[in-house]
Amino acid sequence: MVDIALCRSTTMMRRRFLTLPILLNTGCLARGAPLSSPVFVTPGANLSAIANANPEGCVFILQAGLYRMQSVTPKTGQQFIGDLSGTTLLNGSQVIPSGSFTLNGSVYVANNINVSATSSGVCQPGYRCDMPNDVYIDGVLLQHVTSAFSVVAGTFYLDYTTHTLTLGMNPAGHMVELSVVPCAFNGQQNANNVVVKNITIEKYACPAEVGAIEAGIEWTVENCEVRYNHGVGVNCAYAPGCRIRQCFLHHNGQEGYGGSACDRVLIEYCEIANNNTCGFDPTWEAGAGKITGSHRVVIRRNYVHNNLGRGIWGDVGNNQATYEGNTVDGNLYEGITEEIGSDAIIRNNLCRRNGGTGNSSQILLSNSSGCYVYDNIVETTVSGGTGIALVQDNRGGPLCQNNVITRNNVTWLGAGFGAACVFADYDPSQMTGNRWLANHYHVPTLSSTAFLWPNRSGGLSKITFTELQTTENQEMSGTIDTNIKALLGRK
Repeated sequence: MVDIALCRSTTMMRRRFLTLPILLNTGCLARGAPLSSPVFVTPGANLSAIANANPEGCVFILQAGLYRMQSVTPKTGQQFIGDLSGTTLLNGSQVIPSGSFTLNGSVYVANNINVSATSSGVCQPGYRCDMPNDVYIDGVLLQHVTSAFSVVAGTFYLDYTTHTLTLGMNPAGHMVELSVVPCAFNGQQNANNVVVKNITIEKYACPAEVGAIEAGIEWTVENCEVRYNHGVGVNCAYAPGCRIRQCFLHHNGQEGYGGSACDRVLIEYCEIANNNTCGFDPTWEAGAGKITGSHRVVIRRNYVHNNLGRGIWGDVGNNQATYEGNTVDGNLYEGITEEIGSDAIIRNNLCRRNGGTGNSSQILLSNSSGCYVYDNIVETTVSGGTGIALVQDNRGGPLCQNNVITRNNVTWLGAGFGAACVFADYDPSQMTGNRWLANHYHVPTLSSTAFLWPNRSGGLSKITFTELQTTENQEMSGTIDTNIKALLGRK
């Protein structure tokens, strides 16, 4: 049942609501009439049927409450607006009654779990991230292990052949949820200019590289919390003009956002945190998010932190991207990466503590050319991480050339490759035209070999700032000092 606004007076702005069967609507259903009256939807209604029954451009007000196992394929111009309190919740999971489980040795098994799925993705050892169905007990994610024999407390195994679900703990008295619905909003059916706003979307069984929100052309996803979904939170694949604004994208199984062939995508004022909960291999694709094959992408003023993979990542054919004003902090791998791209602008970002105990860079240009990296604040940690790096591998053609790195403040604490790094394991002679100038470095001592650079014998050498200037003719207007404590920890 749905509450439908039958009239809206332009003089008194008075609303009158009636509870009617969902297909009886004198507002949006009136073909050719003004779409001034929204459709009010209550929890428990069939949101897909309501959207299908109404025309393009209709506005749906989703009242506060739980909408379980809903999936919508919108029409062009439709808007789905949740309650401003943030308590409009779309949940893609099915509740499995605790009484469905029986004790079998040391584990608990439920039968007749009739779900099917196709393997997708590359996992870390011990994880079954390639299968999209997740289990939550009292809202806490369990790890999907690779066999029923590996099940212990905190894990589960779903057998798609015998249709059994095995848990490592007694579910009695607990809520067991199994994510089953692949997508909350699917815009891949040529529906343009859709708005999804003020909605929390969780526990959808979206596969790797697929979103709980599969946005379409010129979609706007705004002020939404997208969490606990298996694959991607919001995906803008083949969706030029997609906009993600003021959203909280967190604890998704693979990454918070994604997209390909999505020219002019805009991601701004979002918090993107703690993604890759399902054990995807970060070197394949996992972390905050990744955009590929797109032009004029803008990612700005976001807080990107503590993702188990890369932070902001552009790859394979991106050009003229702008990454600006972001705080990128504490991600497991690189902070900002432009890989096999061109003409990116990376400016005014705070990139710090990314890379953990390894050598991952705060800012990395990999086989990318014509990029301009400037006015960023870059900090490593005492245990690892590299400042700004240029890398050229054998990628079948694209080279790392003609990049400008200038006016950045780089604090390096002695671990990792260095404050700045140039690395070429493929044809160093063609890694040309890269310029480092007017950067400011803060290091433990002025004699620190804080720079990793190609040497004349084809290898790599750790060199000092003086050698960087005199031997490599870089940073002729740059500076170096030991003023570290005054810089660390500031916002």
